[in-house]
Amino acid sequence: MKLRYGEGTVTERGGRFRAMWVGVDGRRKSRTFATRQQAEAHLLDVSSGKRRRSYVDPSQMTLGEAADDWLERGAGRWSGGTYATYRQRIEKHLLPVLGRQKVVDLTTHRLQAWADRLALAPNTAASCLTAVSGILSDCVRLGVIERNPAAGVRLAPARKQERQVWDADAARRVLAHVRGDAKLHALYQVALSTGMRPGELRALRWADIDFEQGTVTVRRTVAKSDGGGYTVREATKSGRVRVVPVPRPCVAALRVWRLQHPAPYIFGTADHALKATTLERWHKRVVEATGVAPITPHGMRHSAAGIMIANGVNMKVVSEMLGHTSIKITMDTYVHVDLTMKQVATDILERALFVEDANQEDGATPSVPPRSSRYGR
Repeated sequence: MKLRYGEGTVTERGGRFRAMWVGVDGRRKSRTFATRQQAEAHLLDVSSGKRRRSYVDPSQMTLGEAADDWLERGAGRWSGGTYATYRQRIEKHLLPVLGRQKVVDLTTHRLQAWADRLALAPNTAASCLTAVSGILSDCVRLGVIERNPAAGVRLAPARKQERQVWDADAARRVLAHVRGDAKLHALYQVALSTGMRPGELRALRWADIDFEQGTVTVRRTVAKSDGGGYTVREATKSGRVRVVPVPRPCVAALRVWRLQHPAPYIFGTADHALKATTLERWHKRVVEATGVAPITPHGMRHSAAGIMIANGVNMKVVSEMLGHTSIKITMDTYVHVDLTMKQVATDILERALFVEDANQEDGATPSVPPRSSRYGR
């Protein structure tokens, strides 16, 4: 590419290319690049920024300014609520601490100290680190810095905590409590029978129910929109449509609710899906009234999975019903039912191997196998 007069110059020395230009403050600036193309592209960016009066001297660029640039470029290529999620992470967890730091002054040690203080859920902390790493990776690409200081940052290992879920007894108690409310009875029947994500449950429409076959088709979800609100997205989290069979009592509960509420969204209105705050309010009241463990609406998904696994449902089947992209995700997520599964396996082995002992009358002397002449001595 050919630079115009006044955009700057590029010189080569020792296999490196040095871009030199005059900043908006009238001082000479320079930066070294691995290739001539990178140096010339940087000078063109500087010149374009000057003409738009948006140029920021790389040596003065703050992390906040770099974050704005990164978000602006990503808005056009990210799908769903990715932009909204990254912006929320940046504004809430990154900018208050590091927003005014100059990018050229950031070190791995400084970023590691920031990461160590993130008192967040593992997935949220990982999302924050992904954002700052993406910002600084873009700065490397644009020649603001030569290496990404976030590349060496590590998050503390997530502590595996046993999920608080409902067992079958608690689930039955909840279903019995809401039986007199057609809406809640249908909602909890679907939630506990399918293990749907709350966003999928909120976006459910009557067109998704096959009353004759007794199935629910999960094809959409409610997700964050780039504008900061929420939108119904015609795709699930995994991107796959799944058909889930439901028990006959669940189909019956849905039939009763449809007579009272024929609006397109089963638990929402004619035009809008159910709001997250509304679902949480309903759920809180049910939990308080029944005295069951105070799980979240998402906890009902885990409860449904746990009940299925604990009662011997094949893990692959559970994975398909939940809409996981692989069975490994299911197995890693539901380690809390491992002991129950082992007990089920032990009971099966006991019935298979010790049926004779189990059938003996109480107090009878158990049979003793004859001593083997080969191994008994």
